Amino acid sequence: EVASATDASVAVDRVRATRPHVVLLDYHLGGATGADVVRAIRAFDPLVQILLVTGYASEQPARRMLTELDIQLVAHQPPLPAVNLAQDNTSGSNATLGGKGQCFKNPLPVGGPAKVILKATAGSGIGVAQVYVK
Repeated sequence: EVASATDASVAVDRVRATRPHVVLLDYHLGGATGADVVRAIRAFDPLVQILLVTGYASEQPARRMLTELDIQLVAHQPPLPAVNLAQDNTSGSNATLGGKGQCFKNPLPVGGPAKVILKATAGSGIGVAQVYVK
């Protein structure tokens, strides 16, 4: 199961409610910085893996997060065409990814059922982490 949020307080609430294994987080999230969100999450779940996905990895705030907040990864936004980052083999190949007007049909030529659950787009880092099944 994949959940997404565009606001800091919603993100913290979703992590608290769903207790995910991994959190993908942008440094700039509506309502707070990535550091604020990490601190809030760490207060109730100190062991969750948090991956910071940002185009500001070389800037001081992002670098400080690595040491001060136990962030496992800081990644630059990929300057590449869209790339599939993860795949879940539990649903049909008609699964789509994205929000209203930005759905991507599963582009993987796989022999069995599959759906994309993460997708990076040129210049925008992780575009979506939400799955829709047709």
